Amino acid sequence: MSLARQAAALWLVLCAPNFVCLAVSTPLAINDVLTETSVNHERAVLGVSHDGQLFAYTQTRSVGISELWTVNLQNHTRRNISQGLHSASSPIWSPDGRFLAFFVSDSDKLGVEHHYSVWLWERAIDAFRQLTGPIADPQFPNHLIWTADSRYLITDIASNQAPASTSEGAKPPLTSSTAVTVHTDWVNLPQELLPADNAIHPEHQPEASVTDIGRIDVQTGAVERLATGISPLTYAVGPDESIAVLTRDVTTGDELDLWITDSNSRLLRKLVSHITVGRTAMSWSPDGKLLAIHSTNQTFGGEPEAGSGMCIVVETASGKKTSFPADARSVDNLNVPLWTDRSDSIVLVERGKLVLHPIANPEESDSISIPGGGAIESLLRDPLSSRLSDAMVQGRLVGITTEANGISMRAVTIDLSKKTASVIADEFTYFAADAAAVVHNGTGVVLGVEGPAKPFDFFLVHLDSGKRERLTVLNPQYDQYTFGAHRVIDYRNTTGDPRTGLLLLPSDYRPGTKYPTIVFERDRSNAWFARHFGFWGGPYNMQLYATRGYAILYPDIVLTRTPRERVTSDVIPGIEAAVATGVVDANRLALYGHSLGAYHAMMLLVQTHQFKAAIVSQGYYNLFTHYAENPGYTEGFVTGTFGPPWEHLDSYVANSPYLFLSQLTTPILLVGSSRDAYFEQGDALFAALQRANKPTEYIRYEDEAHNAASWSLGNRRDYIEHTLSWLNFWLLGKEGPVPAEAEQSVRWRELRKLQEANRNRQIQ
Repeated sequence: MSLARQAAALWLVLCAPNFVCLAVSTPLAINDVLTETSVNHERAVLGVSHDGQLFAYTQTRSVGISELWTVNLQNHTRRNISQGLHSASSPIWSPDGRFLAFFVSDSDKLGVEHHYSVWLWERAIDAFRQLTGPIADPQFPNHLIWTADSRYLITDIASNQAPASTSEGAKPPLTSSTAVTVHTDWVNLPQELLPADNAIHPEHQPEASVTDIGRIDVQTGAVERLATGISPLTYAVGPDESIAVLTRDVTTGDELDLWITDSNSRLLRKLVSHITVGRTAMSWSPDGKLLAIHSTNQTFGGEPEAGSGMCIVVETASGKKTSFPADARSVDNLNVPLWTDRSDSIVLVERGKLVLHPIANPEESDSISIPGGGAIESLLRDPLSSRLSDAMVQGRLVGITTEANGISMRAVTIDLSKKTASVIADEFTYFAADAAAVVHNGTGVVLGVEGPAKPFDFFLVHLDSGKRERLTVLNPQYDQYTFGAHRVIDYRNTTGDPRTGLLLLPSDYRPGTKYPTIVFERDRSNAWFARHFGFWGGPYNMQLYATRGYAILYPDIVLTRTPRERVTSDVIPGIEAAVATGVVDANRLALYGHSLGAYHAMMLLVQTHQFKAAIVSQGYYNLFTHYAENPGYTEGFVTGTFGPPWEHLDSYVANSPYLFLSQLTTPILLVGSSRDAYFEQGDALFAALQRANKPTEYIRYEDEAHNAASWSLGNRRDYIEHTLSWLNFWLLGKEGPVPAEAEQSVRWRELRKLQEANRNRQIQ
């Protein structure tokens, strides 16, 4: 009998007459998480065929293999059209609807250098063919585009001037005979275990990689280099075979140059040098005479600055440009400018509003706001068209909005003529324009739907009725579970500023019962986290704990003050607000932080004694040594130091938890990996904790990178099992029955004795 059926049977027994009815929850099986199928919807354009019949997307199985699937929107039939190929990705329909182009990697292994070939699926004959060898070197997943006439594909290809670059942070794996090392005493590490900078840091500025731009003939597979030795960031499709490209000046790092197709040579030529800086979105006017560039107009990785955004309109014949203020929704979220059919106006998303700018006088704009204080985050559109009309369904735009609290999300329709917005999909599910697609000649849109208690799937949403039709069942193993629901907690920090936290309830939650609680840290508790199943995926999926009787609090940490200040100011009041709900047991709290969250966790642990246990995973703890490893990042807004240590000595000291270990009392499970950019920080912290006689266990995974989601199956399983056992021991007093867990418990009982001895010394 399956676990789900056993739980159902138990429920019937407990709810039978003469019994007290108790909630029964099936713990989320670790294997079900580790075999999860995901959709890389946040980095790849999705689309529906021109006739509105087929929806294409890429799904990735747990072993790292990506597959290209289509869904028939009429009968919901799903097909894997890349069967037999290595990992396929970045599908994009041709404008005429006959072909689906995509990348195929020459390897399905994680952590190695990948090269990509370009393939084509021909719909009429239901067959794919290879267009090129492994020459493609895409800097971003959406760097595969069609020309408007469907004759050519444009992509980044390996430069003649440099070897093909690796995927971000990827390096050949190191070899080791030991998968996991549990350290109870300090050990000397071999010199050959050098760090591979493969940590995921969305705050970092992107590297200016040099590639060429190639044009591929879809009939013959012939490749022509349109430009060489440049760093492409943003593409736009123009009339016929024309394209426009914004490239990064590799000498300056932040300045962008504008290139367009030369009408005579058909190669790319530089039209405007240093036209703007920072992140951009660009589109070509329907008449082919103008380009619109929406820019954050601030350097990569810089502190977000209100009022700095702009839109630049460029005449393609002369390069003459006109600019006007146009702030973005955020520095990381820009929407492609949409043009009216007559090319006389553009529509932008600015500060959460929809703004129409006449080209003749762009500062005389007209805007549409979302009722109730919500903000438009993104608009759905045709990925192959910049026409406003092509983005409409039944005469309306479809937008994704974030409510005033920064977390709740809705899908809305926007009527430009009436200047009104209407909700079509309910609050607290995940929607985003890059996980959605407009259905041409139809009555609806495809939306990716997800939430903290809702695994991701695609749905067809009909605009008139709001009816949803489920298109995918990516993870049928999840249908048997009841997951923990979530609440939004509004609170104020110690200086009175508003904050919004997320509280994930135990799946068997009963009102009036207090639960052991994990405080899970990173930074802002915003819509990015509110929209994801279990907040994070893979080994960090908090439903693993919610289905085992834990509550999980995700506090709201704003990165505008020094770390020492912000963790106490923003986290402690969040915990107090969660305790006030009656759900959280203040006497059974654990702290869990990964990466930046690990740094925040250590910064908090040396200032408070209210946690029973902590998990600190792959962070940085000493700003002095971190500055030597990565000065630009250390000086940034994330660590709040704003300069080198010789100018801000007191700040570096105050914000290095490594220097305050004498104040630590909480037992720590420290996690590291040999190919993490921060592995030396973890090794050094463990050495200091041992020297300071603090209760600590250090698990170090060899040959693994920063993000545990990319680890080998065995190491991911060990990581989850280890964290669950650690929390069960310290918060619930549970010890494992199997021999390996029993041995583990013996070690931890010794750590408990050490903790008690330390406390007695402090009291004396």
